[in-house]
Amino acid sequence: MKNKRTWIQTGLGAVVMLLCTCAAGDCQAGFLEDSAAGLRLGYFDATNASDSYDAVYGSGALTYGLLWDWRVRDYLVIEGEYYHFAKSGNRVNLVNGSWESNGIPEDLTYDGFLATAKYMFRRDKGLQPFLGAGLGFYLIDVSSSVGGSSFSKPGYHFTAGALFRAEKKINITAEVRYSLIPSVLGDHVNSVSYYYGESDAGGLALALGVLWNFGK
Repeated sequence: MKNKRTWIQTGLGAVVMLLCTCAAGDCQAGFLEDSAAGLRLGYFDATNASDSYDAVYGSGALTYGLLWDWRVRDYLVIEGEYYHFAKSGNRVNLVNGSWESNGIPEDLTYDGFLATAKYMFRRDKGLQPFLGAGLGFYLIDVSSSVGGSSFSKPGYHFTAGALFRAEKKINITAEVRYSLIPSVLGDHVNSVSYYYGESDAGGLALALGVLWNFGK
């Protein structure tokens, strides 16, 4: 867990340094002229494992992340994203055919590193709808006072939404994303995910982002 946090903190530190450099006016070369960076807030629910997720954690939770968009062509944007999701619940036991809380707190976190290709429609307009797909690498951690587990898993996702150019330097994005992270759950015979036959940790997310354009 400590190595995971150190790696994430190092990566985020490098991103912040790059953004500060660009803000100081050194974004004149290469792809930075066609790039934008910003923040994203959203809501994620692990719908692919809805029965086991609801039994332990209940509803979904808010997410936050960092974005970098590179407009390769007028119609094509490559997006890199780091996002974080955390949710607390209680471990459960099977009692008379139903899952009941045993009062032991359990914490779930996702740290995702995503790359997405987006096809932009109506690219000369202020409002630009898009469709996209991409790959992700996820660090998933489950912890409690009686033990836990950590996973490093690849996944993939599909997205649809729209970009609105509020001003020359500001973009606002809204999108819905469906992710799949297979072969994460259901390994333990006594687990709730094994009981329900659920193994994918992905699901649906809604997100709103604000980005700053570095180009002129």
